This record gives sequence, structure tokens and C-alpha cells, in this order.
Amino acid sequence: MSPAFTFLVPNNPMLVGASLDVQGADMDGGGLITLTDNDLEIEAASPPPASANMVAIPAGTFLMGSPPGSLVVVPEEQPAHLVTITRPFWIGKYEVTQAEYQAVMGSNPSYHQGASYPNSASRPVEQVSWYDAVLYCSLLTMQEDAAGRLATGYEYRLPTEAEWEYCCRAGTTTDWNVGNFLTCVEANFDQCVGQTSTVGSYPANPWGLHDTHGNVWEWCFDSWDFSANYPAGPVSDPFVNFLSSGPFLVFRGGSWPSFFINTRSAYRFGYFPSYAWSDLGFRVVCAPILNVPAR
Repeated sequence: MSPAFTFLVPNNPMLVGASLDVQGADMDGGGLITLTDNDLEIEAASPPPASANMVAIPAGTFLMGSPPGSLVVVPEEQPAHLVTITRPFWIGKYEVTQAEYQAVMGSNPSYHQGASYPNSASRPVEQVSWYDAVLYCSLLTMQEDAAGRLATGYEYRLPTEAEWEYCCRAGTTTDWNVGNFLTCVEANFDQCVGQTSTVGSYPANPWGLHDTHGNVWEWCFDSWDFSANYPAGPVSDPFVNFLSSGPFLVFRGGSWPSFFINTRSAYRFGYFPSYAWSDLGFRVVCAPILNVPAR
């Protein structure tokens, strides 16, 4: 009798309910499994063990930026261009919580904590700078690598701007991943609540991610000079090296006091990496290592 095993697959709607007579299975050094069913191959991977709250994201191509016909079209979000993410990765189902940050960093800088803010341990950490977020990811990487739980060639880090929008859109092409408008039933923004919410308080997007619109802004890996710097043609795995550009670092998604226009999937903003506000946090990915040249 052939051995049997079970694992999770990326959240691809085309796979829901599928039944395969698998002819072969191969796993590479990064933990990527390739299933072969006659002439069909499907790539799948189980979540990294650092957290049960990680979602597997398949490789794929999407349209990044705001195409003509969007509710708001600004130069910084154009031209809309095809981006291919060439390798699967994992991303946090939720924004990093105060409890998770405390466990790794030994401190909690958040404004929304204490008796006045119930369930603060499960609210997103905020008042973190880009440097703080990068340090958190570095310490988490070392922790998981030392425990032998990190796939070869992968690290915990901030998502690139392209990875973030890919995950936020989750296959959608509308201004928000919920459609062409956003309401207080769907996200925490524009003083709907007036403070942060417990992560997961609102419905997930099609790939199972919560709070990609609103709650807190989320730092990304890339730097930005606020120019319209999108490429004119298709690209693969893009990111803007913070050692060669700037002076700002990108954050995405909007936050609890943000006007709804600023929570769109394509909306870009950023500031100096040392800044920290009560509506600025982050989400982590476990993804292929980005080769950043030394200064």
C-alpha cells in the first residue's frame, strides 16, 4: 500500500473540491512540494511552523497599480503593469499583534494598550518604526532557523510592495478586494471605530487575510521617493532597494483614521523609516531571501 500524507495547499479557488490521482510527489529544499498527476503539475507547500496564522500564497501574475477607470487614478499608482511573483511564500493571516511583538522583542510600544483598550494583546502592534519591524523579522528568522524550522533559502521579513498588493488583491481587480466601495462593516477606517480593532474582527479577503484594508498601515520592504516610479512593462519579483533609493519607506493598506480612498489596494504612502505612529504596524512574510547588496 502506498503511504498517505496530508498537507495544506495554497488558497487557489480552482483547487477547491479537486480530486487527484497523484502519480508522483517531489519536495525541494525550500519545502515546496510538486504533485504530478499524469501531465498536470500542482505546486503546494505547508505553512511554516513559526505560527499557525500564516497563509500559503501561490506564485502568480497580477495587475499592480490603478488602471484607467478606477475610482481614483493618480500618477504614483500608474502605469498599471503586470507583476509576476515567481515563487510561493507565506504571509501572516493577521497584522502582527502586541502579544507576538512582545514575545520576540521583549517590549510593547503600542499606544492602544492597557485597561482602556480591551483585548490589547490581540490588537495589532503599532508605534513601530520600519527599523523596529525589520529587527522583529530578523530576530524571528534567527529564532526559527536555530530551531531548525526555517526552509532553506527563506527568511521572515517585511513583504515587498508588490507582494503586499498581490496578497491584498487576492485575485481581485477592483479598487478594494471587497468591490468598488468600502464600508464600516468590512474594515476599520475613517473613524468607524476611532481606535485599533482586535485582529480578525472583519471578514477576510479571498485568500484568507484580515485587515488588508484599514486597522493599521503596514510597513513594506521597499523605499520610495514619492515619484511615479512604476515600470512601463511586465516585471518579476520587483522591489526597490532601500540602500539605493529613498528617503521614504513604503507602507500600505490605510488605517483606523484613514479616509476610505486611502485604503484602496493600489494606494501607496510612506515616510521616514524612523517614524512611528499609533496607526502604523506591519505584517510578516516567510519568503525567499532578498539579496540586498552591502552599503
